[in-house]
Amino acid sequence: MLFHAAFPWQVLLTLVPITLLLPYVVQRRRSTWAGIVIHAGFGAMGFLVLAFGLA
Repeated sequence: MLFHAAFPWQVLLTLVPITLLLPYVVQRRRSTWAGIVIHAGFGAMGFLVLAFGLA
């Protein structure tokens, strides 16, 4: 959590939907793998946006 605290507030605002969706999916599926895959997907998208200079 402390890692994410270093992000600008605009980025944190865009993360609100995933903070609500991720726990729901993990609890519904009863599998942490669902959470791992979703978190990795969002992280990869953010990395690609930064890597290609789109942000």
